[in-house]
Parts: sequence; structure tokens; C-alpha cells
Amino acid sequence: MSTCHLESLPFVPLCRLLKAMSIYNLVQLSRTSKLWKEEIQKMRVIQSGGYKICIDEIGSSIEMSKQDCKFYWNRKEKSKLLGYVLGCYRYLSTIFPGGINHLKICPTHISDFEKIPNECQVLSIEVNGYLWDLKQGNGNEKLQIMTIQKENGKWNEEEVIEGLNTYRVGKQIYYLENYDSLIESEDFLPYHSENRICISDSYEFRRADGIRCTIEIRYSTIQIFVCNQ
Repeated sequence: MSTCHLESLPFVPLCRLLKAMSIYNLVQLSRTSKLWKEEIQKMRVIQSGGYKICIDEIGSSIEMSKQDCKFYWNRKEKSKLLGYVLGCYRYLSTIFPGGINHLKICPTHISDFEKIPNECQVLSIEVNGYLWDLKQGNGNEKLQIMTIQKENGKWNEEEVIEGLNTYRVGKQIYYLENYDSLIESEDFLPYHSENRICISDSYEFRRADGIRCTIEIRYSTIQIFVCNQ
């Protein structure tokens, strides 16, 4: 169907048609004119769910988290490869908004890391995956306290604790003197006084070895406490 025929369609049929188009065709259409790019942006016909970027020496790719869509580049010169990948991400994110949810980069490109957009973020579902590993005993056995904080936005509590079979716990005290004294002055610790941290409205589960783990979620901050009893 030609561009002029598309432009003659009423809003509802046009929206349905755009939703039926493949992502690749939508990208091509967005390049034909500024008008079409704006229409695709406005109608939000595709929810990207964020992007997964992989940059390595064999080839690099960009995937949408919520769509079966992948852009792939074969090996190119290092200086050109990063430009291709980031250029593609920046364009895609203007028509199908979303940050970088997952980033994998090979060691030879680490020196160019500062060129990568700072939209990379940790998702609630990824924290859930980490907690699953912790519960199964696959995490760091020496872990005592961990803080995970978002720069913007709120954690999705349901996604964080999904499937962990947690139980709700009211106010309790975490005593620092029972643990490694070296952590007492670290910046990642929440506010505490007299070697005690007050925890309220938290979730708990038992690790495979019976150790109790407490999760406190406060808007943009998650605190994980591992007890020894």
C-alpha cells in the first residue's frame, strides 16, 4: 500500500493497520517522512519493554524485551560497530520508547563504555531473579546487607517478590554488632543508630540452608538483610 493511500485512511483503521505491520516495516515507514515518524510515536503501536544490547567481537545485536524483534550486525571495525549499534538504539527508542534493560559488552569494548547511553537500568524482574538465586543458595554466602537503588521511579513490589513464597513481617531490628564490624561505617548501609537498623513492613523467606533473608522495599530503594539465625 502506498504512502498516499495510508494517509487517506481514517484514524481507527490506520491505527489497526499500523499495529498489524511488522516492526521492520514500521521502521521503514518512519523513515519516509517526519509525519509518519510522529504518527507512529503518537499511536504507541508497539511497546518495546526496553532493549537488550549485546556488543562482542563476533557480532552485535539489539532486541526488544517485549517483542520478537532482533537487529544484528556482523563483525565490523571496532570504531564503526559501536556507532552502528548506538545509532540504531537511539533511533528505535525515539519511535518505540524504552531504556536499556540489559547490556552485555565484551572486554575489548570496555574502554568505550562511557559512550553508551546511561539509560541502562536494573529491572524489578532482574532483582527477582537474583533473589531466586539467593534463596536456592547460589548467591554470595558471605552476603550480609545489600542495597539496590533506582535513580528514578518506584520498584514494582509484586515483580520483586514474585514466586519467592515470602511472608510479611512487621517492625524488627537488625543488630550490626552480631555481624562483621567492618561493614558498620559503609555508605551502602541504611540509616542506623547504636549499631541497630530498624526494619519495617518487610518480606522474608528462608534460604535452602535455612538462613532467614529479609527484603525491605521503600519506593526506589531495596534493602536485603541476611541473618545468621
